[in-house]
Amino acid sequence: MTEITTRPTISRRKIAQSMAWTVPVIALAGAAPAMAASRLSGCATLKWTDTTLSGTQGTSGIRTGSITLPEGSLVTVRVTQHRIGGQPGRDINSGKAAPTSIYGDFSATAAGAQQAWANGVTSNQSSLYVVAAGSSSSVLTLNQGTSTSANGTTRGQETLTFSFESSTGKVLTPTSITFNAYDVTSQLTNMNNAAYYTDSLSFSGATATYGTAVGAPSIYEALPGSLSSLGTKTSTSAGNYIPVTLTPTSATPIITYINASTTPLVPSSNYQYVGIGDLKVCF
Repeated sequence: MTEITTRPTISRRKIAQSMAWTVPVIALAGAAPAMAASRLSGCATLKWTDTTLSGTQGTSGIRTGSITLPEGSLVTVRVTQHRIGGQPGRDINSGKAAPTSIYGDFSATAAGAQQAWANGVTSNQSSLYVVAAGSSSSVLTLNQGTSTSANGTTRGQETLTFSFESSTGKVLTPTSITFNAYDVTSQLTNMNNAAYYTDSLSFSGATATYGTAVGAPSIYEALPGSLSSLGTKTSTSAGNYIPVTLTPTSATPIITYINASTTPLVPSSNYQYVGIGDLKVCF
């Protein structure tokens, strides 16, 4: 007797279905490296002198610039100012009612050319508002006044809101933002008929860590949420700064600059100022 052995047959439909499942796997495998390459990485530095200014400087200014990461990604950096109290610093001696692009509140200059108003012999504090050579190439100046005769009875206070976007408009959150904070000082004594001040930078949507303070004075209350001057530590021709690194917990970290003094306000304004050096932004 002849034994007949039958073998299972595979239909054309099943072959087609098998190929249909296989092709997407191959396509995804090929796309994976491209997706990985598109992720932002590395650090780049924003110079304030490379930013453009819009809005109303001193109250609601906006500075916009861009950085290019080592892997080629272009990131737009935007800093939006909002004044809460006090008045913006400006060149009072020359009669200017508002700050200018190189003078006073929210002005951006090359390091060494920064200018701010303060009560004293001269409105140009370039001899005391010092940026150490080589510590930064540019400075964003925050300069504001407090009194009972201007803008009600509010102390000088303003916020800077930072935002970051990819070239396609995608909102980005950096892993860190590093800069030098210049001239964080205070004046609590020996000022005739003037409101005392205490420079304070506070941070929301980010936590702060600090490097070693440089120059004199260099006495700070350095906390994860704020940086303030302690006691009477006025500006000097030696200059002073402290490195600050912000670790964002939000896509829009905020720095608030405030006169943290608790002394009574008086009619005569006292103007305070600090500087923010080049921004090193990392992803």
